[in-house]
Amino acid sequence: MRGLLLLGAVLLSAAAAAEDGVSLHVSGASYGAISDGNPFNAARTEPDVGRLELLLNTSARTFDERVALEAQLFIFREASDLDFFNAQIDYAFGELRLSDGLRLRAGAPKLPFGLLNETRNVAIVRLLPDISGVYSNLGFLTENYQGIGAVGRVDFDRFGVVWDVYGGWATSSYVRPWYGVVQDQSPSMAGARALFELPWPGVTVATSMALTFDGSVRDGTSLGRVMLGASGELRDEIVTLRSEVFLGNEFEQFGRPDVQLIQSYLEAGARPVPFIELAVRGEFAGARVLNPTPTLVVPQPTSPLPTRHVSGEAGVTWWPDPRLAIRTSVQIIEGNMYVNGHGRDGVVLLPQTELSPVTRLGQISAAFAF
Repeated sequence: MRGLLLLGAVLLSAAAAAEDGVSLHVSGASYGAISDGNPFNAARTEPDVGRLELLLNTSARTFDERVALEAQLFIFREASDLDFFNAQIDYAFGELRLSDGLRLRAGAPKLPFGLLNETRNVAIVRLLPDISGVYSNLGFLTENYQGIGAVGRVDFDRFGVVWDVYGGWATSSYVRPWYGVVQDQSPSMAGARALFELPWPGVTVATSMALTFDGSVRDGTSLGRVMLGASGELRDEIVTLRSEVFLGNEFEQFGRPDVQLIQSYLEAGARPVPFIELAVRGEFAGARVLNPTPTLVVPQPTSPLPTRHVSGEAGVTWWPDPRLAIRTSVQIIEGNMYVNGHGRDGVVLLPQTELSPVTRLGQISAAFAF
C-alpha cells in the first residue's frame, strides 16, 4: 500500500509539472439514506446525511502525446464514522502510446472489467444514487491492479473492438459472507476484456475475464478465483439500457470449485424531458457453497449465512445543470448477501441473527463534476 501511495504521489507531481496537456477534474457526491432496519450502503435506521465522497483526477500528456500520466485520489467519509476521513489512490499509472491501436500501461492502472468498474466511484455517471452491488469486493473485483497491461483497438468494416490484457497483483479485502469472514489478500492477477462497438449507434457489448491466485493463504493451501463477465449497453441522449452478468468460482484445486457465485443486474433510464431522468434497476446474486469445510477459512458460524440477494429499485434524477445531479430512490431487498456494516477498519460482517430477511430503504444524493 505504501508503494502504491508513493507511486500515486509521483504521478500526481509529474502530471502537475508536465507542460503539455495537463488536466484536472474534480467530482464527488453527498448521500442521505434511511433503512427500516438492516444497514445497507449509507442507510441506517436513523436518517443519515454523513456519507461524503470526493474524487481528484489529474492527467498529463507529453512528448507529442505519446506518454500519458494519470492518477485519481478518492477521499470519502462513511456514514458510520463521521469523525474520520479515508483517502485512497484509485489508480495511478503511466501509459506509452506505440501506435494509434496499441498502448502500454504500467503502475497501478484501472482494472478493466465489465462496463463500469473503471468509473465505479464517479457518482455523476450513474442512473441511481449507488452503483450496482456487482461492483464490490464481494465479487473478487478490485478497482486497480499493480502491474503492466496493454490496450488496443481494431477496426473492422462495420464494428470496432477495444481490447485489454493485463497481469500483476491486486490488494483488497475480499468480503466472503458465505463463510462469515473478511480476508485481506494480495493475489496474483491476470485478465482480459473485449469491448465490441457495434454498427448501431450507442450499442456496446463486452466480455471480461479475471483470474486471481494466492500461493499460500492458510495452512499451506492455495486459493484461486476466476470471474467471467458478459455485458451489454444501449445508450443515447434519451434512453439507457444496461445489463451485466458476472460468474465466479473460488477453488483450492483447479477444476473443483468450492464456491460458485453469480451476480447480475438490469437497469434502465429514460429522460422524458432534458432535466428529468427516471430509472429502475433489478439485481440478483447468489452464492452456492459446494465444499462446506474448506481448509482456507475459519470454522463455519452456527447462524445462517447469506447466500442470496434480490432487489428492486426505482428513482428519479433532477439535472439543474449538466454538472450537477440530484437523485432520490427507494429500494426493496430480499436476502443479506450484500448487507454489511462499514467502519474505520473496513467492512464489518454483522451476525445474521441481528438482520431481518427483507430490507427497505430510501436514498438521496447530490453528485457533481467539473
